[in-house]
Amino acid sequence: MWLFESDESEMTLASRRRRLTEALKCQGVAGLQMLQSSTCSICLEVFDDPVVLRGAGNTYCRECITEALASRPRDPLTNTHIVMLSFGAPYR
Repeated sequence: MWLFESDESEMTLASRRRRLTEALKCQGVAGLQMLQSSTCSICLEVFDDPVVLRGAGNTYCRECITEALASRPRDPLTNTHIVMLSFGAPYR
């Protein structure tokens, strides 16, 4: 009998992110480097539905960059003007 059972389908996004973050931190330097390259610069969390902006190649969570571009159409890291294509994909 297990003291703790986890059903992946019932885990929230926050708990999945927290679990992944902790697992990467336990991997030492390599895990920390992977965590840095897997983290959204806006929410500072592990990516959820990552989107890469063309040009500089900066990656953000889809929800984060959509909200950021709605208020200011510029890449948060490079301040480069971003043009949204008609189907909603960020283009620069």
